Amino acid sequence: MFNNFIKRILRPLQHNIRTRRIEPEDPQHYFHNLPPGITPIESTYNMQPIPGTTRSLGTIEKVLQTLNGELINYTKKEGVQLGCGHSVFVMDEVITENSAQSGVGGACPYCSLEAAELLSQKLISLQQAEEMSLYCSKCASHCDGCRRNNICIRHTQQFENLDGIILVLCPDCLRKAEHEKFFKKTLAVILAPFVDNHLPPQKQRRDPYVY
Repeated sequence: MFNNFIKRILRPLQHNIRTRRIEPEDPQHYFHNLPPGITPIESTYNMQPIPGTTRSLGTIEKVLQTLNGELINYTKKEGVQLGCGHSVFVMDEVITENSAQSGVGGACPYCSLEAAELLSQKLISLQQAEEMSLYCSKCASHCDGCRRNNICIRHTQQFENLDGIILVLCPDCLRKAEHEKFFKKTLAVILAPFVDNHLPPQKQRRDPYVY
């Protein structure tokens, strides 16, 4: 299960998945604890699977009937709380005139490794591991070092190199960049006396206000 989870969760998400109808085996699926006398008589599941996981997003509609024959239309949105802490109810981000609704941004490889470690220790379920590995579209980030764009914002950090350029780096590239920066600084300090001795003497600057 551990290896299958790693292979599945690191598979790139595809956003061109067509919406499909899903009929759960349990007719009471998603509708537990109905009041006494309420009977579902018709169900429509308009669900979209999250690639690489067992989870789905979408809308569930049911027609319920009471004991006196009254019909009740019931609609429920099925969402997932992702590892970034945000809940999503659609696959792709939806932008409206007044606001934007977050969708599934992707599966972060670093979140996936953290989830896999907890799963191997049996501290979380497979479903929780899948959710923990995902981030929403608002928490999407990238790495200027390895050029990956499937990383969450929690696993990227700003870094200023010796040229004063600010880069956004993943944990692996950040460690390399910090090591390289430290090495260059150390080398500059060691070579500074030799470099200074071979530099031509600076010309004395004339005060522009003294004639």
